[in-house]
Amino acid sequence: MVDASTRPPPADRVRELASLLAMARASSPPWHAVAALVGSAGTAHGIVTGEVPPINAFAAELAAAVTADDVAACAVEVDGWLARDDLTVWSVLDDDYPTQLRTVHNHPPLLFARGTYRDPVDADGLCVVGTRSASDLGLRRARRVAADLVDAGITVISGLALGIDTAAHTTALDCGGRTVAVLGGGLDHVYPAANRPLADLIVEAGGVVLSQYVPSQRPSRSSFPQRNITMSGLSRGTVIVEAGETSGTRTQARAALEHGRRVFILANVVDRRDWAREFVETGRYGATATVVRSSDDILTALRAPAPDAAPPAGQARLTGIA
Repeated sequence: MVDASTRPPPADRVRELASLLAMARASSPPWHAVAALVGSAGTAHGIVTGEVPPINAFAAELAAAVTADDVAACAVEVDGWLARDDLTVWSVLDDDYPTQLRTVHNHPPLLFARGTYRDPVDADGLCVVGTRSASDLGLRRARRVAADLVDAGITVISGLALGIDTAAHTTALDCGGRTVAVLGGGLDHVYPAANRPLADLIVEAGGVVLSQYVPSQRPSRSSFPQRNITMSGLSRGTVIVEAGETSGTRTQARAALEHGRRVFILANVVDRRDWAREFVETGRYGATATVVRSSDDILTALRAPAPDAAPPAGQARLTGIA
């Protein structure tokens, strides 16, 4: 269990975090190549100072690009983070970095949190996600799924967006369950602003609000797809409740399949979205999604081995959820 009121950091932690931040800023997002490099070397500071011989050309490029002044400037920012009693900072070098997220190749080099992350309980959670422009029926479905997951002792993970995400978080709280929110911007810029009180409620209830972005970073069009990839990595699987044709939910479903996570798509989404049907009927992204009509279908599937091949054509269940 990790709490925002962390113990004092080791003396060299500031320089490691500052070096890692400088490396991430010298690279281009997504930053998972930086995370992989630093995780392999066991140090960020050693890479930028040349104390550790370059592992590959990428390491050499970063060592040349990051200056001592860059690290010093980042150290000022890091000092500010570590002085806050409402903020937890993890890097890929920290033992407290979420274990489930570490298992995917595109995990971020840094992660920030408000509240309490419980590992392994939250690592066994499920994402409940969908469109911001949810229908009344979609909202009812999201609430039902979230309530049933809480009843089964499963953490509900979502993205704090309007629509399906909000319904999933609020229902989990109302039912006395755990919920984890993953933001598309820094923790100081909760988006949408209307959900800032919800973020506070999640923390107050013992849950956690997470971000892979520095606290001061505002969300952008490109930051939300990266957020969806991180959400997938944090969870055991993803439930798609309602989605548009170009929804960020599609990005998450694809990432989850590539991560080897379970993907559950409500039958009404498969009926309406070509991409959802593709995820169910082909193994293009390494696995196939499962069509579900109810929370019972999800819980039953979780107890069974994950499918490793596409079902025979025409055998997917496409009847709508009640």
